[in-house]
Amino acid sequence: MLSWLGILLAFGALVGWGFGDFLIQRTARAVGTWQALLFLSAMGTVVLLPAALPSAAVAATASQWRPLALSALVACLSAPINFAALRRGKISVVSPIIALELPLTVALSIAVGREQISPMQVALILATFTGIMLTSAHSTKRLERGAALAFISAFGLGASNFLIGKNSQDLSPALALWVAYAALTVEAMVALALQRKLAAIFGQLRSHWRLISAQGAADVTAWTCYAIATTYIPIAVTITISESYVALAVLLGITVNRETLTTRQRIGAALATVSVIALSGITGG
Repeated sequence: MLSWLGILLAFGALVGWGFGDFLIQRTARAVGTWQALLFLSAMGTVVLLPAALPSAAVAATASQWRPLALSALVACLSAPINFAALRRGKISVVSPIIALELPLTVALSIAVGREQISPMQVALILATFTGIMLTSAHSTKRLERGAALAFISAFGLGASNFLIGKNSQDLSPALALWVAYAALTVEAMVALALQRKLAAIFGQLRSHWRLISAQGAADVTAWTCYAIATTYIPIAVTITISESYVALAVLLGITVNRETLTTRQRIGAALATVSVIALSGITGG
């Protein structure tokens, strides 16, 4: 029963991240990279504070702030790059590159987290990743805008996925996320203050509050679902299910941006869907 709860939460993260990246791109293009990051992280900091406070007291007495600080540092390095990649590039090009975070997270969960994954689960994880790449990749020989930034951010996001999952297991999901969001809020405020753009955010908030609110709601919901899911099922399985949000991002690109779907992408979408369903069934069973 608990395994199925974790699987359902992982699917919640899938939906949240799928819409989240789409909305992050639109918000970053409307107000700016650091502004979009500030609005999102500030919402997460405020929303998660009540749930994080009890765990913060326990962590303080247990001297467990070192992994939390490491997670916050990794988030501060990777999140701005990720936002910049989404702002500059096309989702259909950036998404398959960012999807490299999947094998990186799985590798860390096995090598560092000592998670036990069955051969069948490993095969389905690889099949899911292959499907994601086929669904999202465009046949192009030139380096698209945002591609290099997406490649760099994938490594940071892979580490961040693992650290947040591990801290959620060892401490609490709310505290693991709150520390990261709080650090990102401070980082974004400092960056905007140095650029002398901090005062202008109130006007941007009034002008784009619907888009900003939707962005924050999608991302905070997705990360909360992901963090809680890792307390019920392995991090490697959680990230594999939730990472299929890339296919959802492609679907949004097709329906909203009127992009076309090639035969290769259709095969990839089917492979990713079947693999995730099979992985969910095996894990739940």
